[in-house]
Amino acid sequence: MLGSWERLREPDSIVIDNAGYILLFRDEPLELDRELEMNDHKVKIVGISDASVPFLSSPVIHTRYSEAVNFGITITIALVVGTVVAGQTFYLFTLLARVSFALGAIFRRRVHHRSVFSSAKILK
Repeated sequence: MLGSWERLREPDSIVIDNAGYILLFRDEPLELDRELEMNDHKVKIVGISDASVPFLSSPVIHTRYSEAVNFGITITIALVVGTVVAGQTFYLFTLLARVSFALGAIFRRRVHHRSVFSSAKILK
């Protein structure tokens, strides 16, 4: 391991596994105190661990529980806001579709009404 676990007490600090570091920083030497951005939250790499290679190709990141909770709260708020925005967008879309459908029906009725009168004039 490069670095130390005690440095996890620093604010916004993480320890990342070796494979994850290579995945994120290709062809660069292993270096501590690099900054990494995860969902608009900057963290500092204070250690590189020798964790076993994961089944999936995602990095293994170690942090303090309090940091993970703060990160989880940020993600939860983002999901709630995203859901509200998507819901409101869908709602406005349905309102617009109803208005467009109603205007289309009125326009079709007027066109049909005029064609009936114009054919009646032709018959006279």
